This record gives sequence, structure tokens and C-alpha cells, in this order.
Amino acid sequence: MLKKHKRIKYILIILGLVIIPLYSIFFGANGDLFDMTFSQVGGRFDGKLESLIVWGGICSIYFYIMIDYMQMMIQKDNKLVTLLVGLGCICLMITVFLPFNTMMYPVSSEIHNKLVRVAVFIIIIAVLLFVINLKDLNKKTFLSSLVIYSICILALVIIFLKFHVSSIFQIAFVTVMSYFLMLEFILIEKCPNTNLLKAISEKEAEIKKTNPSSALHEESEAVFDEK
Repeated sequence: MLKKHKRIKYILIILGLVIIPLYSIFFGANGDLFDMTFSQVGGRFDGKLESLIVWGGICSIYFYIMIDYMQMMIQKDNKLVTLLVGLGCICLMITVFLPFNTMMYPVSSEIHNKLVRVAVFIIIIAVLLFVINLKDLNKKTFLSSLVIYSICILALVIIFLKFHVSSIFQIAFVTVMSYFLMLEFILIEKCPNTNLLKAISEKEAEIKKTNPSSALHEESEAVFDEK
């Protein structure tokens, strides 16, 4: 079970610390990083809309899986946190699918602009609520997480005030949040009150009890279990 956990960890490290930041930078570089947004890049450059959708999908999957998995690690399934992060990711996905062109699709573009702000706000709140949950796990882990979270949000606020909603801010947001979540993952993993073996065992028992014939569960076992 711990080997399975390590494999998941390595996948999340590659996704959050390498793929998301680099993909964001390369995508944003297709336009002016300071004067254009990802939406404008996707809407104005041929063949970039698909890349924008892929970016939204990768970020949404990472944010949701990370928070859901960490809730399993601390053995505390906060329904509000799950609901908010899920809602934030859905808003992000709807946003990247909405065409952005103020001349041709003014209504869609307006909804697009508002929805992306909603997605960012909801994800930030969901992560904060998750951090607050850590107070029941370990005081030191909670305080460390809260301080790091505050520094990350302060950095994002400064970048937003300087560059507003632009590609550079969007790159900063997904990169900062991805790195923060990975750091949280490690802090929880190293916490003396974390019982990974028990948490994983209980989660797998819950899955088997709820849906023992689940095809998705069988595929997960095939991927992560030892042959």
C-alpha cells in the first residue's frame, strides 16, 4: 500500500511541479505575458483553443485529486472542501470551453471573464478551509501550513495588483497553488500524527464496500499494485 502511495506521489510531483508550470509558461508565451490573458491567447491564435482546454483540464484534475487525496491522508473528509474544490474546477473547465472574443461573442466573453474570477476565488477558499482542517491533525503542521498559505496568497495579491488579470498572473496562480499543494502533501506525509497505512487501508475498504465491482477501482488496482 505504501508503494502505491509513493507511485501516486511521484505522479503528482511530475504533474504539479513540472508539467503545469512549464505548460503554463509555454502556452502564455504565445502572446504578451503582461498585456494578454490565456483566454485571449486561446481565442486569437489559431490552434491554441485546444491547448487552453488541455491546460484547464490538467489544472482542474491536479487541484481536485490533490485535495481529495490529502483529505484521505488526514482521514477527514470535509464535504464543504470537496464541494468547493469540485465547483471551482468545474467553473475553470466551463471557462476554457466558453469562446472568448469580445467582438463575435460578447455575452460568452463576459461570462468567461466573470467565471474565471469565480473559479480562482473558490479554489483559494477551498484550499484555506483544507488548511484549517489541519488544526485537528497537528498544531505545528497547521501553523506552518497557515503561514506558508498566507505568504503564497500575499505574493499572488501583489502580482495581481501589479499585472491584473494577465497571463503572468495566471501562470503565477497555478504555479504557486500547485507548489503549495505539493508542499502540503509533504508536510502531512511527514507529520507524526499521520497514519498513511491506516488511512489508505480504510479508504480501500470503503471503496470495496461501496462498490466492490467498480471497474474504475479495478483499473486503479491494476495500475498501482505490484504485478
